[in-house]
Amino acid sequence: MESMDVQQVRRALTRVGVVLSSDNTFPPVTLVLAGGAAGMLGGLLSTSRVTIDCDVMWSDAGDAWDRLERAAVQVASELRLMDSWLNRKCRFFAGNLALDWWDRCEPVGIFGVLTVKRISRLDLLASKIVSAPRRPQDLKDIVSMAPTESELDLLEQHIDRVESEDLDRTSFEKQRKIIGTLRGVK
Repeated sequence: MESMDVQQVRRALTRVGVVLSSDNTFPPVTLVLAGGAAGMLGGLLSTSRVTIDCDVMWSDAGDAWDRLERAAVQVASELRLMDSWLNRKCRFFAGNLALDWWDRCEPVGIFGVLTVKRISRLDLLASKIVSAPRRPQDLKDIVSMAPTESELDLLEQHIDRVESEDLDRTSFEKQRKIIGTLRGVK
């Protein structure tokens, strides 16, 4: 199975749009992408960055998701991608995004009946700072995005909120340490 660069992600989304649009009964659908694909499509991550999937944070597909998923599997076969290259696994982590993330979503493109948006730079940073201690790729992405001081301030506020809302009383000291390191504080 192939990993996807930004051109391959666009090619795969375009093909899904073509497949869905060929079915006159398929309703218009909007997806919001998160993760590496969102960063790549927004030009927020290096042009050499690759991913194995497109994380769908939100979708209005409803009952049509199964049909959308079948179209994605068809495209996976055509482009030699893994069957689950377009998936909704990350939607359970929407709470790791900064408040009002939905209002900051940015357009990626319209592919037939498929409209694709992505989370914003701030929300990509917010999601990656939460997972960075467990996922070295997320830390690498944050470093490559070179957050500004004001973005680091917002990330600190975000970690304060996520920690205060965590029912398991999880400590976010590792995330705070990463922010401190990004500020140049040891």
